[in-house]
Amino acid sequence: MFVKNKFTMGNIIKLDTWLAENKPIKGKQLFLTEKQVRSFPGFENATDDEVQQIISSLHILSLITYELVTRELNLQMVEAEAA
Repeated sequence: MFVKNKFTMGNIIKLDTWLAENKPIKGKQLFLTEKQVRSFPGFENATDDEVQQIISSLHILSLITYELVTRELNLQMVEAEAA
């Protein structure tokens, strides 16, 4: 059985949109904070805009990675069922 993902390559959404559509999970942090980004060497003096762009870019990268991993896992499951 092939399971469709909510996130597809043609359906990458912006961080603000995702946050508006999804409730926070109590006790869980889904994104880096500005403080965490600035704690990495070379990012200590990043502007607020740069930090938000970094957080947003990492979010998009995680969605793409999720899409690729789940696609591969689904393919493996279909191949195992066919064998």
